[in-house]
Amino acid sequence: IAMHMALGFASMVDPTNGVTVTVLSQFHLMLVTLLFITMNGHLAMLEVMTESFYALPVGGMFLSNNMLFELASRASWMFGSALLLALPAIASLMIINYSLGIVTRAAPQLNIFAIGFPFMLIIGLCILWATMGGYLPLFDRFTREALDMMAFLATP
Repeated sequence: IAMHMALGFASMVDPTNGVTVTVLSQFHLMLVTLLFITMNGHLAMLEVMTESFYALPVGGMFLSNNMLFELASRASWMFGSALLLALPAIASLMIINYSLGIVTRAAPQLNIFAIGFPFMLIIGLCILWATMGGYLPLFDRFTREALDMMAFLATP
């Protein structure tokens, strides 16, 4: 999303991983962390982790092939759910980017860098503000599905 709204150059160093990330991704990371803690996801995760010691004792059996297949299918589910969260902003920014390309082609005397970057930034922030209301229901559903998947893997 940050690359589409011309915020790719606004980056900072992530102290955890030691790499540079965009400011918008750090904002989303903090937002998701606060939502996860607000929904008591950390407590549910600790509960699933303690139950997993009974289902899969240390030095005991390993996950079956069906559970490994389920785990691999959940990885694709993870990318699909991330796409659902980011799709409204990316699609609308892509439409705006195409319209700026058409304006540049129709009127080449306009400087796209002087007009396009501030326009994309302002519209991108407005789109993020408008789509922020849909984050909580989707994040709630995705978190519950992820915790159910962890509980399914932790039960014998």
